[in-house]
Amino acid sequence: MASEHVREMWKKASQRYRDNNPERANGVAKKYRDSHPKNFEKKEEARQASAAWRKDFKERDPLGYRVYMRRVRIAARYGLTPEQSDAKLASQNNLCGMCRKPFDLSRKGTSPALDHNHGTGKNRDFVHSNCNVAIGLLQDDPAMCRLAAEYLERHKSGRL
Repeated sequence: MASEHVREMWKKASQRYRDNNPERANGVAKKYRDSHPKNFEKKEEARQASAAWRKDFKERDPLGYRVYMRRVRIAARYGLTPEQSDAKLASQNNLCGMCRKPFDLSRKGTSPALDHNHGTGKNRDFVHSNCNVAIGLLQDDPAMCRLAAEYLERHKSGRL
């Protein structure tokens, strides 16, 4: 935990330096790029090859591509490996943690999104992307959710 804190401190300090000294920071980066051209050529070749692979994959198998990209985003954003992500979905019986309906990658708004607590950063359950938006719009506040439910119940029955 301490090393993560120290890393975050250095990251912020580096960003402050770049913000306060943009010409000098850019000059240092340019000097490095100029003195190490092969590294950047290799990176650019790899980036182009990766982009071509993703484009080909997306054209060949659009649904498979969506599954792949979802797994990549979850790994990058939330630190879950694809195996952990699959295990979490299986533990939920491939059902939304909020509305208990199945996920459907072929329909917009019904694909799984990993919900998390914005205060602690802790992962919760997979929910439909639409359910996740609803939770966010209600500010992750259970009291607001109850008020929304009461409002809907009140207007569903016709009484005001």
